Amino acid sequence: MRMGRGLVRILALGACLFGATAAPAPQDSGLLFQLDFGHALTADTARGDPAPNIADRVKVLPDGSRGNYLQLADDGVVWWHAPGNIYAQRGTLSFFWRAREPLGKAP
Repeated sequence: MRMGRGLVRILALGACLFGATAAPAPQDSGLLFQLDFGHALTADTARGDPAPNIADRVKVLPDGSRGNYLQLADDGVVWWHAPGNIYAQRGTLSFFWRAREPLGKAP
């Protein structure tokens, strides 16, 4: 049995309309971890542990060029647990950095 072109077009339009109304809800942004230091060292967004695992010789200070900022001593260290907060397979890591002293040879 052959369908007429008009019927095929109507069925195709119906399929498109059904697909548009039955589309799944939009996915989240995919952001895994975000920290703007508004809550000290606790992450604003975290799919894993939002609190740092280790924070030694670090300070959160106000009035940076983009809000609060983190100041580390020369031997300061801070890190968060990776599971859930970062994927090794893919992703982007972004941060703003400024040296307190002119760059030169590393001590």
